[in-house]
Amino acid sequence: MKISKIINNKFTYSIILILLGIFFIILANKNLILTRKNIGWILLIASSLYLINELRMFYFIRFHKNKTENMNSAESKIAYFLDGMKIKYVHKPKSEKDVNFFLPEYDLYVIYWPRGGYSKDKRLKVKKSFDKSEILLVEIFEDNLDSLNNKFAFRLLEALKKRK
Repeated sequence: MKISKIINNKFTYSIILILLGIFFIILANKNLILTRKNIGWILLIASSLYLINELRMFYFIRFHKNKTENMNSAESKIAYFLDGMKIKYVHKPKSEKDVNFFLPEYDLYVIYWPRGGYSKDKRLKVKKSFDKSEILLVEIFEDNLDSLNNKFAFRLLEALKKRK
């Protein structure tokens, strides 16, 4: 089992926020003594930062609910990622039936391949047709959904290098 699946994003955010709280308390006191009062302030700051993050997520989900209504969970994760990176996209463009997203700023398509939901022959056939027509394509697999920051950026750069 991967460590990234054991430690989810909320846990990671909580740890980061607690460390930030400790840092702020140490800066405010200029001495490294952790008293009960200081620990209380640390918890208050960490809890406040966590609450702000949760409210931001709630607002984002509620605001974008209509936008992701017709998407499966994997597509909505990708859409959420693209929105977070301020990348404009078109979901299920009419011009291509096999693709999930079109990114007009980059003039490329994104295909999500679910585990077991496709044959290797179909994937190679789709990829070959995109290569033939010199259309840029970024493929996202189910294993990549947990690390879209790294995988998507890497594949996007690779696809844009092909254009040159």
